[in-house]
Amino acid sequence: MSKAQEFDFTSMVDQQTIVQYLETLTKGFRQGQLTLASNGEKIILDPKGLIKLELTAKAKSKGSRLHLKLSWKESGKVAISCDEDED
Repeated sequence: MSKAQEFDFTSMVDQQTIVQYLETLTKGFRQGQLTLASNGEKIILDPKGLIKLELTAKAKSKGSRLHLKLSWKESGKVAISCDEDED
């Protein structure tokens, strides 16, 4: 069994930036490959077949939350790299 590979990214952004991220993810799903990169780390995912979609939302007086989770069985193609020259 291979070691799990992870990519984490957190940032405070405006609404238009969220739209751009979602459009980029949509394009990746259409093409069948998602490439995520930040701070010299990169992971490439190949979503194929059935994809599980979990969507939850919560609205409170002090703030709201939307949680989107997508998961699928990998087709055997996953890549991750750490480029130290991208500073």
